Amino acid sequence: MPIATAVGAIVNGKRRLEGMTPALRTLFLDTGKIAANALKTKIRSEDDAAFKPSRAHRTRGADGLSSFP
Repeated sequence: MPIATAVGAIVNGKRRLEGMTPALRTLFLDTGKIAANALKTKIRSEDDAAFKPSRAHRTRGADGLSSFP
């Protein structure tokens, strides 16, 4: 049994997806898209909040790369 670490992932095998009725497959995929978009928005918002303090102290050098004072 394969095991993977993921944050908010829905993992489903191709065989199981193909075994669903067309209506159930559409519902499953559409719901997955909605959940994935909501999760992406939440994670990016939390990342921005977490990294905002460190970004405030960062400057751009003459070479255009980020550096810390």
